[in-house]
Amino acid sequence: MAILSSSKDIELTDLETHVALCAQRRLALESRLDNLERKISHSDEKSDKIKNLFLAGLISLGAGIVGTIFAVLFKHGVLQ
Repeated sequence: MAILSSSKDIELTDLETHVALCAQRRLALESRLDNLERKISHSDEKSDKIKNLFLAGLISLGAGIVGTIFAVLFKHGVLQ
């Protein structure tokens, strides 16, 4: 037979102690899950901001390239 620690012995023999410890464990797990959900939500918000910034950069780059092409075409008389 395995030797159990005294706190495990009490939990195995006393239902009220077992229930109280389970409630504490559940609260601890809920707290950890809440923290995890908050971190994931924050990460999603950061990801959305980065995507928007990247898209804005691509649009600016595209507008710059198109503007340069039109300037060169006007300079060489292709467009009047």
